[in-house]
Amino acid sequence: MATTPLVWINGFPGTGKLTVAKALVALSDEEILLIDNHQLIDPVEAKYSRDHPDYQQQRQLQRNRVFEKVVHNKELHSRTIVFTDFQSDNELGASVAMEYKTAAQKSGRKFMPVYLC
Repeated sequence: MATTPLVWINGFPGTGKLTVAKALVALSDEEILLIDNHQLIDPVEAKYSRDHPDYQQQRQLQRNRVFEKVVHNKELHSRTIVFTDFQSDNELGASVAMEYKTAAQKSGRKFMPVYLC
């Protein structure tokens, strides 16, 4: 089980999610793995437009691949993982937030959501 957290920084575009995440990395004495939301979005957008009926499902599959590769990877349990994201305050956004929380719990990590306005 990991003892390091999964930090999920959520906010509208331009609110400074990546800036805050990079500051955390720079200020920390530990190794932090930073995963910007475009690392999750861009592979999906290369194949599907946002209005494609499969877009959200493909986004979820991409998140799950990253969760398996990074969050649940025992070799990375000593590293804090910071994700940036933009999810709206709606049913879909709440569902995605729960995916991050569940991934953290599954690997024994604390879930630390940060909302930027």
